Parts: sequence; C-alpha cells; structure tokens
Amino acid sequence: MKKPLIAALAVLAMLSAPGSFAADKSGTTPAADRPSLEKAEKPERPANPTKELTAAFKTTRDAYLAEQKALLKDARGATAEERTKIKEELAKNKKDFEAQREQFKDQVKQAREKLRDQARKLKEEAGTAKGKPRE
Repeated sequence: MKKPLIAALAVLAMLSAPGSFAADKSGTTPAADRPSLEKAEKPERPANPTKELTAAFKTTRDAYLAEQKALLKDARGATAEERTKIKEELAKNKKDFEAQREQFKDQVKQAREKLRDQARKLKEEAGTAKGKPRE
C-alpha cells in the first residue's frame, strides 16, 4: 500500500517540475528585472524636539540625583551643625531641580503645540493638493 503511494507522489513531482520551468519560458520577467514603481513622495517629517528636550532633562536629573546622593552620604558622618547645612543644601537643590522640571514641562508643551501646528499645516496642504489636477 505504501509503495504505490510513494510511486504516485514521485510521478506527480516529476510531472509538476517541467511545468514550472515552462512558466519561466513563457515571457514573464522575474521581479528583479521589472522596473520599480516609484512611490509618491511623502513630505518630510519635522524633527521631534521633545526627544532632545527629554534627553537633556535626563542628564540634568541624573546630575541632581548624584549630587543629592553624595550629600546624603556626607550627612552620615557629619556633626549636627554640618547636617543642618547639608539639609539646607538638599532643600535648595530640590527647589532648583523642581524649577528646572517645571521649565522642562513648559518647553515640552510648547514643542508639542508647535508640532501640532505643523501637522495641521501639512494636512491642509495635502488636502488642497488632492483637489488639484495632475500635471
């Protein structure tokens, strides 16, 4: 029972192989030889300033955290008077950092608004371009 099945599959494979070679000789060109269709050019996307702002803020944050950590380490072996100075410095650093954080948030908000305006302008230009006839 298995031998006739194997023989039938072998015959089928041999018969189907020449047919695939015949398709190549039929005049069709392989995909590599075909000319590529050029896609419509999309408008260039504007740079995203929020990524740059975020990277800059991360370095500011890392510096703040490192300084706070160093001050806390110094406070461990300090006298009571030195600890009060360190606490004042920690509070001052925190206040400065929070001011920088608020400034960062405002900058990101402005950058996002600018990007939204640019996106609206691009959509409007694309909408008016659709109504124009092709040249």
